[in-house]
Amino acid sequence: MSLSGSMRLAVVSLTLVASSAGLMLPQRAHAQLSVQERAPLVQPRAQRARAALRELGSGLYRVEADFAEALGRAERHWRDGQADEAVLALAALQKYGPLAELPFIKAHLLLAAIADARHDRELRNHHQAFAVALVADITASGDGARAASALRLVLASEAEGWLLAQDGRLRPLGKRSVTTPGASFDVWRVRDTAGAEREVWFDLSVLLKTARAPKKTS
Repeated sequence: MSLSGSMRLAVVSLTLVASSAGLMLPQRAHAQLSVQERAPLVQPRAQRARAALRELGSGLYRVEADFAEALGRAERHWRDGQADEAVLALAALQKYGPLAELPFIKAHLLLAAIADARHDRELRNHHQAFAVALVADITASGDGARAASALRLVLASEAEGWLLAQDGRLRPLGKRSVTTPGASFDVWRVRDTAGAEREVWFDLSVLLKTARAPKKTS
């Protein structure tokens, strides 16, 4: 193995150790808890993680871009069987929070899959639980049935994470955008396990009200 390869593996190991030591050890007594039991324990941290993003205001467009880039690289590495490189790609998002407390649902689902492949049940359960907690924070904002009760997002990409976390109970069929005075929505058409179709409304007003598209530079 080359020196650079050794250094990459060392960084990955340190990242995972820091993730576990810094955030999992306080819950060591609860190591055998299921994902459902663990999720309420991390719920306050998940809420704070999303609230911290909301406070970025005009920086949310940059967050979206950073997340899309990091997740895209991580997913490509994971498909190629490069788990260490996948973790490193997601580690680039740590400017928005520790790896174990990132405010991105899809990042936690991927980290859970990596931990599962490494037979690290505790770390897998943590990432799954944190994803569940992020989903619950979104779900608490509405029922998604119509504009008035739309699920309120901080990032547009949270809609895909929320749908993915439904674990096959809702199959996305497509989306449309709806804009009203002072509000903006992504409306996803989904099919449930019984074959019934319906729409799920996601409110993107935080982006509309607090963020502005970056200006083009000459």
